[in-house]
Order: sequence, then structure tokens, then C-alpha cells
Amino acid sequence: MNTTTRHATNTNGNPYGDLATLRERFPEASDPTMGLEIEAPMLNPKTGQPMPLFERIRGELPTEWHARIHPEFGQWQIEYATKPHLRIHTLRQEITEFVKETERLCRKHGGRLAWQAVMPNWSLDPKLITDTERSWMNLKRYGGRAAYLAMCSMHVHVGVSRDMAIPVADRMQSFVPLLIAIAANSPQMAGRNESACSHRAAIWSNEFETSGFPRRFGDWDGFELHVSQLQKANIIASQKDLYYFIRPTRFGTIEVRCCDLPPDLDTAIEITALIQTLAVAVQTKPELEIATSVLHADLISAVQNGPTAKLTNWRGHRVDLLNLLDDLCGAIHETAVTLGTERELASLFARVSRRQKVASERNQPAILRTESTRPRNGSWAVVPMTFAAGLLAGLSPYLW
Repeated sequence: MNTTTRHATNTNGNPYGDLATLRERFPEASDPTMGLEIEAPMLNPKTGQPMPLFERIRGELPTEWHARIHPEFGQWQIEYATKPHLRIHTLRQEITEFVKETERLCRKHGGRLAWQAVMPNWSLDPKLITDTERSWMNLKRYGGRAAYLAMCSMHVHVGVSRDMAIPVADRMQSFVPLLIAIAANSPQMAGRNESACSHRAAIWSNEFETSGFPRRFGDWDGFELHVSQLQKANIIASQKDLYYFIRPTRFGTIEVRCCDLPPDLDTAIEITALIQTLAVAVQTKPELEIATSVLHADLISAVQNGPTAKLTNWRGHRVDLLNLLDDLCGAIHETAVTLGTERELASLFARVSRRQKVASERNQPAILRTESTRPRNGSWAVVPMTFAAGLLAGLSPYLW
């Protein structure tokens, strides 16, 4: 069954779907199609400051793409969500075409599409916030913390059957630290190196009421009980308020949300291939699941060290990230061959190996020469203030 058929508003008119009946959005049988969402910032190449180019860029992109191009919290961000794909090579074609054209249009308008997850030091005019009901709702709800919604990431959707949706979401939590370490691309905040490779993951692990690791639900009954308790307490109103690293969605997919926007498009595509392969493999290999008792420690290691992280494998041993990835690729090799992702997994392993070598040679794992650590043509910011503090100060008339 093609997941394209699931991308529809439910019958009650709620665009976010009814969380209480989310299980009905999953088919009884499903092909393991995948979709990739990227959220990328558009910046001034000289100052690193955000440029509100969304409407202009979207207007000049092909009209047949418009349904897949979405506004984000800031007018300097652009999101693209691919169609569902069964094979990674067709997903690569689609996302590459979008990125190349968007990069061209950004250059045309004096900006650049940046591959970085956070901006080290922004001075932000609140007028740059996207004027949508959801943006203002989040500002009212989170106050200064809403600044964190401007961080950029990649999300991967995989089609899963109804019976396997919650077990797959539970088991995929085991690989969150691994994915964070591989994608880590936010080594600075507020213009300073804070000795972490992924500040975004550090913030999204515990900054919001429904972010980070959810508990393992076991089945749909467990998930629906959890959701009903959150709704009763008025903590959430819709699926969009569940910011967990992994969640079931109204599209009949499991969405993996833990990764920074990585340093380049190839890495994003290869991580997508890894996630698709893992989501299929864990359905028949539950032994790959890693104990929940070690996940927090692994998360801290991934956040701090990125490609040089030490993580726990499914045998209960702490190992080097590269060794874990190598063992994991071996364990899921047959699935990768079936899905046609073996080339991407091999390329990802080589890429992580190179990043690990660079980080080890410098003995500074948090500085990886990504987009977010090298300013171009001058300093990062015109006004030296943290993004969150600047946003909160500018928005105070709206919040109180």
C-alpha cells in the first residue's frame, strides 16, 4: 500500500488528526515507504543573520512543489517534505532537485541555503516570525523557549502496519543516540562553543513537556492511555504537540525526529536510508533493542561527542560509535540488500569514519568544521546576543 493515500485530513476536519483514534490512520498492511523532511535556514552569507526569504523563494519554485513546501516558525526557514518512496534512489532524485533549485534562488536573492542546525549568534527582529496561528500559539505557550522552534532538523517517516507501529516506535528508540551522534551539526550556541556537538538534541531532549524519549508504550492501548492523560491535563491539543524523538503520525508512519539538519544533503539521504532499514529490520529482530536504562547515558555521550561518542550495543557493551555502526550494518545487511540501501549504509560508514578522524586529531569533538563553525566574510552577528534572549525581549509586548 502506497503511503500517498494517507496524506489526507481526517473526516472531522481537524488537520492534525484525532490522537485518540490515531491507530486508525495506520493500514493493516504497509510497504516500508520513506519520506524525508528537511528544515533549512536561509542566511545572509556575510553576516550569518537570517533572511526572510520564504515567501519569495516558494513563489519562484515550481508550482507543483508548493504542496510539499511548508512555512516554519521563522520566515528565514524553509521546509520540504518529499513524497513517499520505496527506494532510496528515487527519494535522492526528488530531494536533490529541490535543494539545487532552492540554493540557486537563494543566491539570486543575496542569501544562501545553509546546512546547519542552529545559528550561533542571531539578532532577531520578531517581525521575521512567520505570521501563522500556530506560531503565535507556540509563542504564548512557550514564551522565550519558542526560540528553540527555530532550530533546523531532518525528520524521516517510514510506513508501518497498524500492529507493528508501536513496537517499531518503541524499538527504534534504541538507535536515537546513534542517529544524534551521526547527524550532530550544532556545535555552537550564542556565539560560543559549549563543548557539545548537538546543542539542538540537548535542548529537545528535555526542554519541552513532551520532548525527548517517550516511555515505551508496548501497544496502542498504552499509547492511547498516555495521550488521553496529556489531553486531560491540557498539556497537548494535537499530535503536533508531541515533540518526542520518535512518534506515530496521522500519515500512518513512524516519524524519527531526533537528527540535526546534517552538514550536507548526502548525509541526510544516507541517514534516511539507515532509518528505513532499521524500521524494517527491528520488526523481525527485536534482539537489537537496547536497554532503556542506558539510553540517557548514551544520549549524553552522543550530544557531547558526536562522531567520537561511546554508545551501548544490543549486547550491553559500551563501544565506539564506528564499531556500533559497523556491527549494526552487519546485523541488518540482508534487510539493506532487500531494500536497496546497502550502498548508502556503506557510504555513511565511510563518512562517519572521516568525521571521527578529524575530530580525534583535533582533540576537540565539538568543533567539526561544519557550516555552523566557520563564519564567512566576517563575524557571525551584528548584535552579540543569544537568539532566545533577543527573541524574548522583542516579543515581551505580545506575551504579557
